[in-house]
Amino acid sequence: MVHRLEKKALIRRVANPRDRRQVGLTLTDAGREIIQRVDQERRQRFATVLAHMGQAERHAFINGLSAFIRAGVESGTLKAMDVCLQCGLSADPNCPLVEMHAVETCR
Repeated sequence: MVHRLEKKALIRRVANPRDRRQVGLTLTDAGREIIQRVDQERRQRFATVLAHMGQAERHAFINGLSAFIRAGVESGTLKAMDVCLQCGLSADPNCPLVEMHAVETCR
């Protein structure tokens, strides 16, 4: 898979100057553009679905999703960092992970 992505110029290998046995991978500009485009398309699809829901339905959906995340993290079934979107400065103070102190900070 790495070879195919590299051949398509979506990633490039970066040698570790301290340990030649290790090779890192980094996205190229073209790879970053694809990630951004896919993310934007996904966000648009979600926005379209949410726009077709009434306010009460959206509220119920968010409450249900928050309860699902809390239950998963509290039971140990979900790891907080696997769920965290790393929103950084745009983090919602109502995020269930922030509320339950499951993550130290949003990155």
